[in-house]
Amino acid sequence: MLVLLQLLQQALDQCADGSHDASHISGICLQLQVDVPRTFREYTSAELAAIDFLRYHRGLVALYKWALAMADSIVVLSVWKLLTSHERLFADLIPPREPLPDFHVKVLQHESHRELRPTIEKLKQKEVPPTLLAEIGHALTALFTEGKAPMPVYHHRTYLPEFIGMLRQLAEDQRTKDWPKRFMEAMVNYNFNYMGFFNRWKEHLSDEMERAWAEGRADEVLRRCQETVELYHTLPLAFDPNRPSLKVLMETTVAHLWESLSDTGSNSHPLRTNALAGDIAVRFHYRHKAGEFDYDTQQEAARDFTNAHLSKTGQPVSAHTLTKFDKSALYGPALRYRRQLIKELELLEKDFKLNKTENR
Repeated sequence: MLVLLQLLQQALDQCADGSHDASHISGICLQLQVDVPRTFREYTSAELAAIDFLRYHRGLVALYKWALAMADSIVVLSVWKLLTSHERLFADLIPPREPLPDFHVKVLQHESHRELRPTIEKLKQKEVPPTLLAEIGHALTALFTEGKAPMPVYHHRTYLPEFIGMLRQLAEDQRTKDWPKRFMEAMVNYNFNYMGFFNRWKEHLSDEMERAWAEGRADEVLRRCQETVELYHTLPLAFDPNRPSLKVLMETTVAHLWESLSDTGSNSHPLRTNALAGDIAVRFHYRHKAGEFDYDTQQEAARDFTNAHLSKTGQPVSAHTLTKFDKSALYGPALRYRRQLIKELELLEKDFKLNKTENR
């Protein structure tokens, strides 16, 4: 196959210096469409045949770029037909993670954006969260921006049309369904593991959990979320082949939330405070140091303290946060706690008519 590729390269050289016209290139390309598959079948080793085809394909991609630079429409079209013909015929031999050439990227980018725009608008009408839909556009922008991850590869030539086709089916379905739920299920099935999309889902879950904490039903909400995630089924594909699947990322998040619930005693009703995590850590440290808590160890006291207190964000503070006590990070919280103590002391002295020096 590499010898045959050299014939095309020589013909392009001759066309460039005027020795042959474009019709000669057309004839060579037509002949290669027949000769390359025949040569491939003559290999006695399937492994060697696959290796040589990949070399041939990479060389043909380079020659097509060269043909584009020649700006002869007949030459460009002839080499393009040869390239696309062999990419279709030997598609299973092109590694999914093979970098996608620029000319393929431009076509894929144009077609993807053209198909996606009207589909997104229809999904908005089905009350799919706009923040989640926006991340699909952000993902495509990242994919087609040089230097950002993931890098476009041949896998995306198959993945993106199928993915957008799936979204279009959802958007055009006229049945009455829970479309936000169906949308999320489809995103997991197609493993849309773009980190921006996962982060927006995580924020939605965090908001829902914060409301559930306030209403005393955090267990119920998290259990329902876990059951839903467990029902998801991920197809053997991915938007970003280098990252864990969206389902795995979700399962990990839910597991961490269960661990947090377990640490804080989800059946109790923790005290909601206006204090940040650092503020709570400072308060716990000095109240424990002053002997307020009747525990054998600081760790035991911290565990029960977290069960009884929620931070300003509505989330519990871990026992580890309470016991590590990093002074450099807690200077601001220490100042706030000092002002709080001064205020409490002034109120105490006023209510009980205590002298400022009394019982100090």
